[in-house]
Amino acid sequence: MPKFLYTVLVFAALLWWALLRILVGKAPDNAWVILLFLLVLLITLTLTLSLPLYLLFHKRAPEFANLRFLYRKSLKWSVLLGFFVTGILGLRAFNLGSTLNIILFSLLCVVLGFQLGKSR
Repeated sequence: MPKFLYTVLVFAALLWWALLRILVGKAPDNAWVILLFLLVLLITLTLTLSLPLYLLFHKRAPEFANLRFLYRKSLKWSVLLGFFVTGILGLRAFNLGSTLNIILFSLLCVVLGFQLGKSR
């Protein structure tokens, strides 16, 4: 395992601890607390989901030498997944979770996924 993944693991664990502190310690009574929770959740999900995706990409191409490129690729897709989960929760938190809004947000995420999937 590359050395930079240990830093990601430690940082992800610290972010999960911070997310738990926000969840237990603060009441979601105003928009700033909700936005803080959603921002920390987005960063936490991004770092956490990047690790299994990295292992998946590394398993599919074990002879690939540039491991940072594989991690950046997994980070790119984990940002999209974290954005989708956080966006749906954000819509629900601010009572904007109508069927139309969720469909439109899902379409936005699909279009972003197609854009991320294109090679340069």
